[in-house]
Amino acid sequence: MTNKTSNSSNSLPNLEPGATDSPWQPSWWHWLISALSGTVEIEKQDALEEQRHAQRMNALRKSNEELRKSNEELRKSNEELRKSNEEFKKNSEEFKKNSEEFKKNSEEFKKNSEEFKKNSEELKSENKRLAELESKIDGLFSKYGIKSSPAPKPEQP
Repeated sequence: MTNKTSNSSNSLPNLEPGATDSPWQPSWWHWLISALSGTVEIEKQDALEEQRHAQRMNALRKSNEELRKSNEELRKSNEELRKSNEEFKKNSEEFKKNSEEFKKNSEEFKKNSEEFKKNSEELKSENKRLAELESKIDGLFSKYGIKSSPAPKPEQP
């Protein structure tokens, strides 16, 4: 019995010694090397893009965390400002109330001051009139020879 072999093994070109040990033509080698080089280059580019993507994602995560922290700080600051604003509003209302009370007291003081001035003028006028009467009485006493001890004079403010 004879061994059967496929016809494809017989179809390989006979190579001359020294040309190449490969059954592929040099153009096929160039094509294969070129294709593999392109694949390697694509893989390099993909790896580089993945690395860049990972770096961007890390940068975005860091940025996102910083933004969260900043946002939390802003919330706290906003809450403090809201409380401060409420306190300012309360103090402002209290100031307004005190201002109105001060205005009322000032008007009352002015009224009392005017009344005091009026009373003071009346007292001066009365004192002047009494001084004139005392002078007339002293003149009459000395005219008729009546001796009296002078009344003690009150201290004037």
